[in-house]
Amino acid sequence: MHYVIATPGRTGSLFLCSMLGGSGHSEFPGQICNAYRIENEITLEEFEHHTSKHNGNTVIHSHDMNPVAKYKLNPKNVTLIISKRNLWELIMSNTVASITNEAANYTNKPIVPEHVTLFHFKMNLLKIKSWYENLIIPGNCNQILTIQHECVINNGPKYVADLLGIKDFSYDPSLLTMVNPYRYQDWILNWKELYTFYLGMEGNYDTIS
Repeated sequence: MHYVIATPGRTGSLFLCSMLGGSGHSEFPGQICNAYRIENEITLEEFEHHTSKHNGNTVIHSHDMNPVAKYKLNPKNVTLIISKRNLWELIMSNTVASITNEAANYTNKPIVPEHVTLFHFKMNLLKIKSWYENLIIPGNCNQILTIQHECVINNGPKYVADLLGIKDFSYDPSLLTMVNPYRYQDWILNWKELYTFYLGMEGNYDTIS
């Protein structure tokens, strides 16, 4: 089975990826899905090279809006996982990642807060919303799930395993990727202004449906 995690980024998808699949770049199977983990955006040729090493399950992390077609996967062998989180938190995480230039492998940089324009904030929101609206979901996938980051954090691996219908699994928390240590309240000078703007925008954007 190919477990494809589709995400625009900053949804806690790497954390979920490390919960589902084993350590390394498709080297060791393990975790909830007893799968090999491919957590970087790779080419079709690279994917075929890695998957040619084994016939086991894979966990594939992708920002592509048509990942099933990109890797020429048979949808019947795909569990498509749409990774989501609270939209405000997603935008803040994305903005802080741009400021720190760190989206993973965090180095605990000294805090140097910045002002973020309303235009930048709104464009960020619309870009994320557009990504979900344009995500291509094959109707004949083996399984299609939406997994909310907050639910993963609050409920742990059994919650995820239950969603996937996996009853027996091994799980090593030491293999989980590092959680972002940066707080947007420290890095964005005008976050309260942005939050007021966010609340006043037309529609309910707390989560993307």
